Amino acid sequence: MSYRDFLSLCSRQGGIVTTAQARRIGLSTDQILSLSRRGDLRRLRRGVYVHEAAPFDYLEDVKAAWLSLYPHMTMSERLAGPELGVLRAESAAEHLEIGDLVVHKHSFFVPAGKKSRACDIETRTSPLTTDDITIVKGLPVTTPTRTIVDLLEEPYEPEHVGAAVWDARDRGLELDVETIRRALTRYASGYLSAEAAEYFILTRRPPGIA
Repeated sequence: MSYRDFLSLCSRQGGIVTTAQARRIGLSTDQILSLSRRGDLRRLRRGVYVHEAAPFDYLEDVKAAWLSLYPHMTMSERLAGPELGVLRAESAAEHLEIGDLVVHKHSFFVPAGKKSRACDIETRTSPLTTDDITIVKGLPVTTPTRTIVDLLEEPYEPEHVGAAVWDARDRGLELDVETIRRALTRYASGYLSAEAAEYFILTRRPPGIA
């Protein structure tokens, strides 16, 4: 393994690399720590670093969290099997830039049995089809429709879900309104009738959205 190989790996991943990935191409733990000590690598979270020459990326925190779920796999390997960590619910809404929800943890759909010990990562298991997943800004995320359905299932207040719906519409994102209506029938009865929820979420434009 040459330092050039390591730099090539970093370059293919926007500068972000995991300790496990570096070991796969021959770096030792001591070499990784040495690169960190001399300032070539900046620690993002346990076992995940970014190269100091990488351009600024406002998504580096969520990318590091995503990589940490399967740290031995490269980004390209993960994207070939996107169900291995899919941004969901409020994390998906933030990534899709819809709604006004505040994200406190990175939330991912993962295969059954997969867990994370990180306090800022939440994992859930749910059946996903290829129609539920899209790649946005280099990360697997639930589609706008699936994201809205998951927000209803949490459940979030209608005005927050409605804001996500209208933001998606304003941005020209595809929404399956019939799928959302079915979700309203299943989940909305906890806080409103399905008819009232449909009004607040699908019909009424939330205040503050021009």
